[in-house]
Amino acid sequence: MKSIGELLRERREAFGADRREAARWCGEAPDWLEDKETRSDLSALDFERICRGLAISPAALLHGESDTPTRSVTRFRSALEGHDVLTSNDLGLLATASEIGMALAEVMAAQGKPLPFGQYRNLRAPSTNLPPREEGYELGEAARALLIPHEGPAVELERALAELGVHVARVRFSTSEIEAASIREYGAVPVILLNTGATKVAYKLSRRACLAHEMCHLLHDGGKADIATRVTCPICSNLQDAIEKRARGFAPAFLAPRKQVHEWAQTVNLPTEPPHLVYELASYWGLSFEGAIWHAKNCRLIESEIAFDLAEMNIQPAMDMERFETEPVCPRSLTAYPELQENLSPLMEGFAAKMVIEAFEESAISFGRAKELLSWG
Repeated sequence: MKSIGELLRERREAFGADRREAARWCGEAPDWLEDKETRSDLSALDFERICRGLAISPAALLHGESDTPTRSVTRFRSALEGHDVLTSNDLGLLATASEIGMALAEVMAAQGKPLPFGQYRNLRAPSTNLPPREEGYELGEAARALLIPHEGPAVELERALAELGVHVARVRFSTSEIEAASIREYGAVPVILLNTGATKVAYKLSRRACLAHEMCHLLHDGGKADIATRVTCPICSNLQDAIEKRARGFAPAFLAPRKQVHEWAQTVNLPTEPPHLVYELASYWGLSFEGAIWHAKNCRLIESEIAFDLAEMNIQPAMDMERFETEPVCPRSLTAYPELQENLSPLMEGFAAKMVIEAFEESAISFGRAKELLSWG
């Protein structure tokens, strides 16, 4: 039977991390792990700290669950199969996000709250009858009608996702080429990771498209019905990848359904000059200018030739972003708990922090458990 130290070492090596890097994940000095993997008298506190750093629950490790498909590091490494882009730190972020999703589900269960998102997941292989982008448009419009049924722009998209039980976290991946990632397991809260180092995430309107893109993956993609792990990295994605092309069609359709766009276009005096028309479309629906070019084409507001011409011109107008994404998801009540706020991890900001604070205030979890959860990552 393997010792605790051996199990921890194997978990660390699965990430491709050395002891110094893993010690940093644990929030300790570089040489802290030097003898921890070989000692037989590892304290319960040190064991839990190492498990937290290696993104595995102590119980799962002790029960041999670290090699199951939902917990194996191989699962996250294969998210960009064929591309050696994910570093050990990136793999750690994905694994930690997965553990956070499961922990948040436990918090909601302690409150007697259901997981709203689970009822909407509909695993679908890419269609053999429709081009991927057109299928994405249809799925995006269907999802919008189901999940955010009101007419007009989804002004507070991130808050709407939180209300659906989706946690959005901002992290820093090793490369700016990674835009986002989505992680979902059966019975867990789905998590979207936005890479703060990616240009697309830095701008509010294109960030909204990133969120909608990841929603497509969470709703419809995954190697198995109970598992979904996708990493969006345009330089790594085959341009013919049906799953990615479908998600790229899903995003604008979710944000601005074609039927609603047509109705809007009939009620306003749109300018005849294509750049100004695209600008109005982007400003009203909360799209980036580039995204609005192609959406205008797909909504038949402009011809294909004009869309390609506009794209080649690389126009970068100043966009009206003030009315979009103005309401923070993180609870204001967090300021009432300085110790919790001081230890808040970036991975837990937003919906996760809201759930933990509400659970503590309802006495569903202890202050110590709240502090422990909010410091993850």
